[in-house]
Amino acid sequence: MIKLLEDDLEVMVREEEVDLVNGMLAECQEEYTDIMKRETTRDYACNLTVIEDRFLTSENGGRCGGVVLLALNRRIVCSNTLEDRLG
Repeated sequence: MIKLLEDDLEVMVREEEVDLVNGMLAECQEEYTDIMKRETTRDYACNLTVIEDRFLTSENGGRCGGVVLLALNRRIVCSNTLEDRLG
């Protein structure tokens, strides 16, 4: 979220983790706002939504979990899966 600095982000996760991530969205948004205020003294906010029509799979780096953040009609992609981080 900090890397992208977008107002709206979509989160792609594994299908079995959708409910877990949905339960964490408000906390993530609040923490992002707090961090940005503390580090920049400016007010930033970000609205997160979980993508429910496309999921991380073994074929697209989701074998070990993680998230992929997408912005601007899914044209900007920031992958934070374990496989991508190890690569």
